[in-house]
Amino acid sequence: MSDVWPEKKRASLVITINLSEKTAGGATASAQLNYGIRRGIPKILKILDENRLKATFFVSKDFFVKYRNIIAEIYSRGHEIALLIDKKLKDAENEIKVSVRTFLEEKYKPLGIRILKREELTNYMIIAANIGILYDSSLPSNDFPHVIDELGIIEIPYFEYLVDINVFDKKLKTPAEAYELLLSELDSAYEEGSLLTLVFHPSCIARPPRLRVLNDLLIQAQRYKGLWIARAAKVAEWIRERTKSEFR
Repeated sequence: MSDVWPEKKRASLVITINLSEKTAGGATASAQLNYGIRRGIPKILKILDENRLKATFFVSKDFFVKYRNIIAEIYSRGHEIALLIDKKLKDAENEIKVSVRTFLEEKYKPLGIRILKREELTNYMIIAANIGILYDSSLPSNDFPHVIDELGIIEIPYFEYLVDINVFDKKLKTPAEAYELLLSELDSAYEEGSLLTLVFHPSCIARPPRLRVLNDLLIQAQRYKGLWIARAAKVAEWIRERTKSEFR
């Protein structure tokens, strides 16, 4: 499958981080969110810097407006800023357009969108495509990035069972078990020549034992010859250039 990727790369890894003020509710959740903002984001940025890797940060409009200085710091380090829709919208078209304008006012052009409310997915994706969003990253739809022809948007897929909150907080995996799970997924993607998109949240992954899982995984990933570790937009742009090729 090396012909799928640029420069005869063998497979691809995309690292994504969701930034949102939405919590499960309650004092504990709020405290965990604050921990993610104050401690988690700096720790994640430090690990990415140490590994010389770039990630995609999906950011909700509310988070963006409240923490502009944090977004500026993330962007200054070469990471991608994309749009996160973390709630049901009353006036979807207008609200998505306002979110994009809010980003553009600070000179960030979001090329991607991630929609957490799956029941509204198709409608929001159509709106995003119509206003020039290049890609979506919301669906467990394929092992490869692909064009959703009927929507006119590129999909950078990910699978819910690999999201850090599901691995650590719902499945109660130990750090050792989590590492083995994620490494197994990376091994499989590499052997198949496919894409692995990982999703992290600062409030979840930034605890020291869990952060070590992320760091060790990134170190190991760089040992795979021909693995393309890229921002989501880079992968989507590559797919756009190869629209005539099939990814199904």
